[in-house]
Amino acid sequence: LEMISSLLLERAPADSPPHIAERLKQVQQSAAAAFEQICHAGGKAELHDLVPQLTQLFVSTMALPINTHLHIVKGVGLVIAQLNSDDAFQKGLEQLVMPLVKGIASEQGRPEVLCEIMDRLTTIIGQEYVNQKAKEGSANAAKVGSLVSNGFWPVARQCLQWHPNDSKVVEKSCRLMKHSMRCVPDHFKPLVPAVATTLVASFQTMHFSSYLYSADIIADTYYNDPEVVPVLKSLFHQLSTTALQCLVAARDRLETMTELVEDFYGMFERYLRYAPMIVMEASTLLPTLQLWHDVIFVQQKEAIDAVIAFIVAVFRCISEGNKPAQMQRFADERKIRHGQLLRPHTLQVAPGLVVAIFKLIAQVPTQYAKESLSDIFEAIRAAFPQEFPAWL
Repeated sequence: LEMISSLLLERAPADSPPHIAERLKQVQQSAAAAFEQICHAGGKAELHDLVPQLTQLFVSTMALPINTHLHIVKGVGLVIAQLNSDDAFQKGLEQLVMPLVKGIASEQGRPEVLCEIMDRLTTIIGQEYVNQKAKEGSANAAKVGSLVSNGFWPVARQCLQWHPNDSKVVEKSCRLMKHSMRCVPDHFKPLVPAVATTLVASFQTMHFSSYLYSADIIADTYYNDPEVVPVLKSLFHQLSTTALQCLVAARDRLETMTELVEDFYGMFERYLRYAPMIVMEASTLLPTLQLWHDVIFVQQKEAIDAVIAFIVAVFRCISEGNKPAQMQRFADERKIRHGQLLRPHTLQVAPGLVVAIFKLIAQVPTQYAKESLSDIFEAIRAAFPQEFPAWL
C-alpha cells in the first residue's frame, strides 16, 4: 500500500518527454485500480486504523485524471463504510465529502471540473456499502441526510444555475440527485418541492431529457407518499406540457431528438405504472397519444423501446376489463377503472396507429422495431377485440 501510494503521488517533471508522462499515467491508473482492490479486500479490519492517511491520499491525488481518481474514491469509501463505529463512519464520510463541496466555489467557470467533482460525490453516495450503512432510522442516515441537504443538493443546484446550457453538467447534476435520493429517501423528502421547482424551471430553459428522467426517479421513490403526490402531479403536468410542445413543433424531425422522445414516453409509462391518476388527469394525455402516429417512426432503439412500452401499457390497461366472465375475479379492479378512463382517448387514436404501423412496415423498419410490432398488435386486439378487425 505504501508503494502504491508513492506511485500515485509521483509527478512527472515538467520537461519530461510525452512518452514518459503517458507511461506514468498508465502506471498510476493501474496503481489506483490495485489500491481499490486492496481496500476492498482489507477494508473490514486491516485498514481501519489508516483512515486518516487514506483520506489524506484522497485529497492529495485529486489532480489525477478522473478515471484514475475514482478508483481511490471507491477504495477509501469502502474502508470508511465498513468502520465499526458510527462516529468514525460519519466523520470519515464528512472528510471525503466536504473538500469536494467546498471546492466548487473556485471552479464556477470550469464546467468540466464541476462534472468531475459531481462524479466523485456520486461515487461516494452511490456505493452499496454506504447505502447499507445509512439505513433509514439510523444515526448514520441522519448524518448522510445532513450531507445531502447541506452538500450534495446545493452542489447540484448551483451547477445547474451556473451552466444551464451544458448537457453534461445537467446530466451529472441529475445523476447526483438520483443517488442522493435513493440512498436516504426519507431525509431527501423535504427537498423534493425545491428539486421539482428546479427541474421545471431548468427544463423550460433547455429541453434536456435528463430532467424528465429525474421526474421518473422522484415518482418511483415517492409515489406512495400522499404528502409528495401533489408535488408529483404538478411536476408531471408542467414537464409534460413543455416537452409535448417541443415534440409537436418537431413532428417532422423527431429522429433528431431521440433522447427527449425516449425520456418523455418513459416518464409517461413510469407515471402510468406508479401514479396513474396523475396521467389520467393530465391535459397532455390525449395529445401524447395522438403523437403516437409520428413517434412510431423513430427507429433509434432506446426511443422506440420507450414508445412501445407506453403504447403496450395503455392498451393492456384497457384490456383488463375485457377478460372473460370466469376470469373477472382475477382482474385488477384498479386497472379496470383506469382502463375505462383511458378507453375514450385511446379509441380516437387507435385506428390511425394501426395505419401508421403498416406504413412503418412498408418502409422496412429496423429488425428490433419489426420484432416489437407484434406486441403492439396483440395489445390493441386485446383492448379492442370488436373494433380491431375493421381497423386491420
